[in-house]
Amino acid sequence: LDGTAVIHVMDREADFFELFDGWRQDGRDQLIVRAKHNRQTATGVPLFDAVAQTPVQARLTVDIPRKSPRQKKGHTAAQPARDKRRAELLLRYTATALRPSPRSLSRDRPPVPVWLVHLQEETPPTDGSKTIEWFLLTTLPVDTPAVAEKVFRSYAKRWRIEEWNRILKTCCRAEEPANRDAECLRRVLAVNRRLNSDLTH
Repeated sequence: LDGTAVIHVMDREADFFELFDGWRQDGRDQLIVRAKHNRQTATGVPLFDAVAQTPVQARLTVDIPRKSPRQKKGHTAAQPARDKRRAELLLRYTATALRPSPRSLSRDRPPVPVWLVHLQEETPPTDGSKTIEWFLLTTLPVDTPAVAEKVFRSYAKRWRIEEWNRILKTCCRAEEPANRDAECLRRVLAVNRRLNSDLTH
């Protein structure tokens, strides 16, 4: 629809230069990607260290949902359970630029200007849960704490989406629809599309 802002929210597997270089050439949609690589910046300071050295811009309270223990495909050990809790996060952000790897086919491409939002749990949990620390790369211009919080809240929706997709896959067997004709398959796809749309709005 005209006037609709499209933001692609992705996990660490999407942290590669070519994705952002493609955005620069197109520029219609925006990206929020959880950073995986602690790249060197133009100043020589690693990316994660650079943003961690900036002033705290805000403190956010977020409810961490409960997670049951489960085992992912390809993993020998099950992920531990997590109790629901409330976390206090420190928010920082800074402008930066992504450079291509000198060993990649994109090595001659110019750096892509982006923003990095850093969320860090102020007090580590006492129940043994993993301390939250996120580094979020985004093409959205983060010039105020309010915009940085919007980036964080958008990424945090992945919790609900991932849980719903897990239910579809493991309980509803959505990846194995027993449909014998195109009309039944069309209906399954329509239901899945509607449910995922409701979760993201």
